[in-house]
Amino acid sequence: LVKMIPDGKDKSIRMLGVLLDNNLNLSEHCKFLHGKISRSLFSLNQVKGILNKECMKLVFNAHVQSHLEYCSNILSMASEQYLKPLKVVQKKALRIVCGKKYNEHTQPLFKKEKILPLAQLIEFNMIKFMADYKLGRLPNAFSGSWIENNQRPAHRYNLRNAHEFNIPFVRCISFFKHPLFSFPRIWNELPEYLKMNLENRKSFLDNLKDHLLNEI
Repeated sequence: LVKMIPDGKDKSIRMLGVLLDNNLNLSEHCKFLHGKISRSLFSLNQVKGILNKECMKLVFNAHVQSHLEYCSNILSMASEQYLKPLKVVQKKALRIVCGKKYNEHTQPLFKKEKILPLAQLIEFNMIKFMADYKLGRLPNAFSGSWIENNQRPAHRYNLRNAHEFNIPFVRCISFFKHPLFSFPRIWNELPEYLKMNLENRKSFLDNLKDHLLNEI
């Protein structure tokens, strides 16, 4: 499950398929994903004249989207300089699937095919994680990781944000992007109409995906 990978003077740890570098900025993991998905573009180009679009989407989901989605919520810690190459290669793959030119605008393609771009995919899985936390579906190790405002010892009043997560104030940007702070923050920012349907998990996730696609 854990493997040390030499990287010049530094080392990365492969844990459950994710490369964790010593700076925890996921730079090595992003490079690893980019290389894997770039090689998949060859496969997509090879079959684009043989398969119809529905089958092409299956290949896309298996060789591109699935790699981006796996543990994508922790990619919230990665900076834009490491995420940008992944966004570019995802768009290239989508253009191949849809039979479009190399410079075709991809926003309408993502919406039409109901495929989440990388930024929205990361956000989707962050919110999904917090929804499962609210529903008590996560392992016991996560119990008590976050508390709501109405659970704070000093809370005495029925405030409007009583059921939002309490997030300690941090100044350091690296902490600001850490899941301990970014996950509850993105949940708090979610529209209330989506949270109201949380008990029906499938419906909640379907509505969440539609919401994120509309924000592209």
